[in-house]
Amino acid sequence: MYKNFLFDCDGVILNSNKVKTDGFYYAAKDYGHEEALKLQIYHKLNGGISRYQKFKFFLNDILKVPFTKDIYDDLLNKYSNYVSSQLLKCDLADNLINLRKIFSMSNWMVVSGGDQIEIKKLFTLRSIDYLFNGGIFGSPLNKYEIFESLFFKRLNKKESIYLGDSLYDYEVASYFGVDFRYIEEWSEFELMQSHAKKNNLKVHTNLQEFFLEIQGGLPESHNS
Repeated sequence: MYKNFLFDCDGVILNSNKVKTDGFYYAAKDYGHEEALKLQIYHKLNGGISRYQKFKFFLNDILKVPFTKDIYDDLLNKYSNYVSSQLLKCDLADNLINLRKIFSMSNWMVVSGGDQIEIKKLFTLRSIDYLFNGGIFGSPLNKYEIFESLFFKRLNKKESIYLGDSLYDYEVASYFGVDFRYIEEWSEFELMQSHAKKNNLKVHTNLQEFFLEIQGGLPESHNS
């Protein structure tokens, strides 16, 4: 059915959502405990949106100070340094390499809100970069911009599916008319089940369950 599999990274390929959440607090804590917690909450409510937008929100709407490039860059650097060290330890999706072998004729792509350069470096260090023959894409472009580029240039929407764990992931896929499935095992999207039920979406525990189902190895996934 599908030739093109597009994956969000955090919470789908990597068990990294908590690392990212902790990273926002770590970067912002020098500006106050309560302020850093507010940034964490904003981050969790807006999964899939890039750090660049979130730190601008932190300055403009939480601290309510004029945008200052020095402070902005300092926040980004603290966040990046913390997250980069922790992501090397995160769990990978179960049997990812074996699943890739089974679906060897398909195109695999990453469409993430994370920094594109950092993701490529991380995937190389973890020896999984070669799995994504269709490319690894991330910020500073947002997911709408990445999808527009992919589907304008080379992908057939009817042959594609996006696997994500946030409301934003669903909204992007829906906007472009691309099939979507929720992956819930590591998600921080607390309303996933109710949103999936309301919109008649399928929810899978993890990538292995999804791929086994479309291969015919499991019964229909649970509708939420």
